[in-house]
Amino acid sequence: MSETSRATHDRVSVVLPTYDRAETLPAAIDSVLEQTVPVHELVVVDDGSSDSTPAIVAEAAERDSRVRLVQQPHLGATAARNRGIAESEGDLVAFQDSDDRWMPTFVEHLRPWAGPDTVVFGTCRAWAGSSPRLEPPRPVGDPRRALRLTNRFSTQSAILDAALLQVVRFDHGLRRFQDWDLWLSLIERTNARLLHVPVVVADKFMSEDSITRGDARVRDASIRRIMGRHWRLFARDPVALARTTARGLVRPALRSVRTTVGRARAVRVEGSA
Repeated sequence: MSETSRATHDRVSVVLPTYDRAETLPAAIDSVLEQTVPVHELVVVDDGSSDSTPAIVAEAAERDSRVRLVQQPHLGATAARNRGIAESEGDLVAFQDSDDRWMPTFVEHLRPWAGPDTVVFGTCRAWAGSSPRLEPPRPVGDPRRALRLTNRFSTQSAILDAALLQVVRFDHGLRRFQDWDLWLSLIERTNARLLHVPVVVADKFMSEDSITRGDARVRDASIRRIMGRHWRLFARDPVALARTTARGLVRPALRSVRTTVGRARAVRVEGSA
C-alpha cells in the first residue's frame, strides 16, 4: 500500500456499544484509549442502560476528549453499532465490546495494512474459562473463502475502511452472527480486500449472559436468515452450501426428532408405571 493511501486513512474511529456493563466498561474504554498508536475517537453508544454507564463514559470524556457519548433507547447491540457508525468521523472504523479488551498494539499491528476498500482482521483470544482459544486458530490465507464456510472473525478484531460501511451495515433482524453477516455482505456487495494479520489483538470474554451462549433456536433461526440473504454466495461453493444447510436445516430437524422421540418414550414410561 502506498504512503499516500495510508496518509488518507490515518483516523481510526472506534465504535463501542454498551448496555448495563458498568463493571467491565472502564477496562474496555481504557484498552482503546491506551493504544501505542492513538485512535482518533471513541464513540460509546449507550443503548438505554439503567446502571451508571452514562456517568462512567462522562468521566472518561473529561479525562480524554476523544471519548464521545451517544445515548439511545434500548434497541439492541446491532442498532447501537449502526448508530455508532453513523456518528463516527474517521477514515477507518474499528469495533470494541463493553466486556472485552484490546491489546495495546491493536492499532499498531492492524492499521499499517488498512486502507481504501480494505478489511483487516486480527486474531482474538476467546475466554470461556481459565484457558483461552484462538479465533481463528491459525493464519487464514483466503478470508473470502473461509467466511463462506463459517465465521472466522469477531467484530472486535477488525479494522476497515469507513466508506465500506456506507454500503452495508449490521442487520437489525439478526440476533446472532451479525458480524458474519456483515462480512458476507461486504463480500457480495463490494470489492473489498480482506486480510488476516495472525497477531492476537483482543481478548474476548464469554460471559454467562453473552448472546453467543444463547438459545439454540435463536442460533438456528439466525443461520437460516443468513442462508436466505446470502444463498447466491453459498451456492458458489458446494462445501460451504452443504455445511451451512446442515447447520441451519438438518441439525435443527434432527434435534426436533430426538426431542419428539424422547417425549414419546417418557409418555410410554409414565403410562406403564
